[in-house]
Amino acid sequence: MQVTASLGGIDVLINNSSSLGPVPLALLADTDCEELEAALAANLLGAFRLTKALFGALAASAREDRGPW
Repeated sequence: MQVTASLGGIDVLINNSSSLGPVPLALLADTDCEELEAALAANLLGAFRLTKALFGALAASAREDRGPW
């Protein structure tokens, strides 16, 4: 809420997160469940939660025709 208030709304959201683990990546059979869970939390759930939190501000921007163009 503080971010959207100080910026006057949000016109576009770019999700860019990553948690892939060590390089080179381990084989799936050698990957611990906890490591996969952490990667999914950062790469999938993090982006989902951020989008969900900002959806109202993004929808308001669309209604006001303030798209990213």
